[in-house]
Amino acid sequence: MTRYPRLYKRSGVMAVTDVTTHAGETFEALVGNLSRGGIGLYSDQPLTPGKSVQLRLTFLIEEGLSAGEVVEAAVRWCRKVRNHHAIGLEFRNVSPDTHPGLLVLIERSGQGED
Repeated sequence: MTRYPRLYKRSGVMAVTDVTTHAGETFEALVGNLSRGGIGLYSDQPLTPGKSVQLRLTFLIEEGLSAGEVVEAAVRWCRKVRNHHAIGLEFRNVSPDTHPGLLVLIERSGQGED
C-alpha cells in the first residue's frame, strides 16, 4: 500500500455523525479524528473507497448551543477491524463560506493548517 504524507495535522475527537451513502442509505458512525482535510470514522458498515458520501456533523459551539453542517466527503480507504470498519474520508469543497462552523471547530481544537 502506498502511503502519502498528510497535508493537515489530525487530532482525536469523540463524536457521532450520520453518514448517507450514494445509494441513499443512512447510518451512524463514530468520529475518531478530524482535520482540515478530512475525518476518520469507525462504523459497523463498510464504505467503498472512491465513492462519495454525505456527513451530517453536529458539534457544540458553546455550552447549551450546538450546530450542524452537512459535508461531502470521498472515501479514501476502509479497513476491517474485528467486527467494525475504520474509514478515512477526504472532505470536498470545505471553505469558510460553505462550512464556517466546522472550520471554527477545527481551529479551536488546534487541528488547522500547520
